Amino acid sequence: MSFPLDPRFFPGVADENRARVGLARWLEAADALEDAELATFMRALPAEKGMGGLLRGIFANSPFLTHCLEKEPAFLRHAIEVGPDAAFDQLMDHLAADLRAETDINRLMSVLRQAKRRASLLAALADLGGAWPLEKVTGSLSRLAETAIRLSLAFLLRREAERGTLTLAHPEDPETGSGVIVLGMGKLGARELNYSSDIDLIVFYDHEKLVYTGKRSVQECIIGLTKELVRILDERTADGYVFRTDLR
Repeated sequence: MSFPLDPRFFPGVADENRARVGLARWLEAADALEDAELATFMRALPAEKGMGGLLRGIFANSPFLTHCLEKEPAFLRHAIEVGPDAAFDQLMDHLAADLRAETDINRLMSVLRQAKRRASLLAALADLGGAWPLEKVTGSLSRLAETAIRLSLAFLLRREAERGTLTLAHPEDPETGSGVIVLGMGKLGARELNYSSDIDLIVFYDHEKLVYTGKRSVQECIIGLTKELVRILDERTADGYVFRTDLR
């Protein structure tokens, strides 16, 4: 296992009944899998001295993380195999590669929410297991937010270009030279996001760089784009939300 753990940091089991229920649901989920190797991994994990103890603490204390574990056993196995740093870097790289040319807003929103769930789970395991210091945890969550904003903005710029309302200087890299600037404020700007942080954004545009070719005013175009950016990140769907988002 490449995931360093220090039991001194593990959360205590405050509710034994909740821990038992969480373990039972975990094993039931393993029994329901068609992937025999993944099922074997899930059944064996609670008995492991390190990660098994951490799982009990999570089951006892955090319904959210318990849900994440139930939804992401394959990602958990991968993270344990490669370690938290490599797993997070790969998650961000795969997210960017997967969505860089996305044309379906519903899939964009779904994939971003899955990435949020995986990143939150990974950061929590590394945090509670003593593998990451606080700065690494908040920096990783901030990196996720920056990546989600960048990919969402790229999607919206491409869509406006396809509609004939914007001409992009670099269609293969829509944000570059677009004239649209999204500035993160507060905890995001300081790279100090925690698990429950919202994000505060300011959206600007540069008249000299933004090439608007639509029938509405440029202001209406950017206002509409900004509203869609907030919706992509903030709207609660069956997969949850990415980040609660406020505009400044």
